[in-house]
Amino acid sequence: MPAFRLLPFLLTAAVLLSATAGCATVVLTDMGGGARPDGRSAAEIARDADIEAAVQARLARDPQLAPSALEVRVRDGVVHLSGHVATARLRERAVRLARGVPGVRRVLVRVTVPGP
Repeated sequence: MPAFRLLPFLLTAAVLLSATAGCATVVLTDMGGGARPDGRSAAEIARDADIEAAVQARLARDPQLAPSALEVRVRDGVVHLSGHVATARLRERAVRLARGVPGVRRVLVRVTVPGP
């Protein structure tokens, strides 16, 4: 068979193989419910998100802390507080509120207070 007659078959085979290879990669790597790229399971990520939302809600409900610029992140039950508050007393208040949320294992604080 001449080479020009094989060209359509070869092109069709190449397209089908590349499409199938792409699908196989998706199926093999996206198993669902397993570990995520950061090593946590979907349940652990959801638990951390719940803790983060609860800490943020507690801080927002506090009339002295609500206007402050605090950021909350949670990983493996460890709360990371960062930002700025007006006084050291408010920083301690924020830490105390975060520690009071169920599921919090520890609070790491990077909250700055302006100097005198």
